[in-house]
Amino acid sequence: MNRNFIELAERISLAYQQGGKVELANFLKLELALNESEAEKIAENFQFQKVDWEELKNLSSDDWLKFQSKKSTSHFKDLGLELKSFDKKDSSGVWPKNKLAWELIRKTNPEAEFNFKIPEDSVHEMGKNRIFFEQAGFKGAFSKLITIALDLPGSNGLPPSISHKAKILLDRLGDVGRDLAITLLKQEIIFPPELILKSLINSVYRGLQGETVIITGAFCPDYEYRVTGRKDIPYEYTFKGVGGDIGLVAKQFVRMTPALVDFFKRHKIPFKIVYGIGDFEANDDSILKRVGLSRDEFIYRCQNSNQKFVNLMRSMDIDVEVRLCQEEWANGRWKESVGFFQEQFNSGNFLEIRKNTGKNPERELDFIAEASSNFYSTWYNKKLSNEELKKIIISQATEYASFGKIIKEDFGSNPVIQLAGDRPKIQIFGSAVSSHPVLCAKRTY
Repeated sequence: MNRNFIELAERISLAYQQGGKVELANFLKLELALNESEAEKIAENFQFQKVDWEELKNLSSDDWLKFQSKKSTSHFKDLGLELKSFDKKDSSGVWPKNKLAWELIRKTNPEAEFNFKIPEDSVHEMGKNRIFFEQAGFKGAFSKLITIALDLPGSNGLPPSISHKAKILLDRLGDVGRDLAITLLKQEIIFPPELILKSLINSVYRGLQGETVIITGAFCPDYEYRVTGRKDIPYEYTFKGVGGDIGLVAKQFVRMTPALVDFFKRHKIPFKIVYGIGDFEANDDSILKRVGLSRDEFIYRCQNSNQKFVNLMRSMDIDVEVRLCQEEWANGRWKESVGFFQEQFNSGNFLEIRKNTGKNPERELDFIAEASSNFYSTWYNKKLSNEELKKIIISQATEYASFGKIIKEDFGSNPVIQLAGDRPKIQIFGSAVSSHPVLCAKRTY
């Protein structure tokens, strides 16, 4: 069962009880990253339902199976998520009744696994609303869309949210593929889009043939953060300083790396681990001002973070190299590469991103801008205009692209698997000129 789904549904109910439609709309904008129009429309059509949430969260596995076995989507109504019925006389502003439930599923499941859209002409001539599911993480009957909310194991022992993509791993890699699927699931690593999944399969297959697989990736400096007390996003950056310890994103690597090392050792796949830290963020004077450091001190603290990461990995008997991305790894290539991608992206040329990932980079940029405005406003310590926000995001996208380019240049002849521990949506920009697979952990901030 996906408890995050149930807990978020409970919080929606509490928001409505505490402040009615206004509080609910504000909650939906903050937690589900809905725009103002969508949030207000859902709040207007919300139907409060009294639910015993504690009893629901304590159901046994058998009871959950009974709960989700209802036909159609009636249990969404039981959870107080069904919106008011469609009014044939006035179709303006009324969403399909389960839109809120689908928004929760999209929020609480890996972003690459589940998505949907509602066309502008959502109401057809029979008076029913239409909703299109673009690429759910499985194939089959419509009723299977429901089980993704509870994430109950299927016949192959894997939950439906990943069953389709897990099947691709099983079909191509057999028992090794099953083991890889379970490893990704346990480590809360998002199953990537199918094109990237196929690249992952290729890297693992080459490793099984004896080639050395490069495990790589980059993490953020040790920015100051706070604990939110929320289970869906437990941490929040404050950006009030930079330390010299193992940072929030680096801790994702600490969690993922040993599990992947164990996987490679179980299957006798040779590997080498090379990570980097984003020292290039010291190039931005506004960031240096925000954290109160000189460029040299910022980089010095990144070096300290790297050493602590290496020491911790060594204590786990894992050999890893960690570099400063710009000062040590790029070796003079960074600024030229960033400039190249800045020119391309600003002109609307996103190179090979769509071909390598199957994703629309312009749409991903719009999503990031809409969903992350508070994050960037905190980082830059001011309210950002849409123009400023998009400029910052494109600038960061060029850094992801540059890192991907350097990986290709340095390890192009080797099978590569890149890890990521920050925001999943922005990872596609690392595929601007390289097709190596990127595995991103579920976000924690």
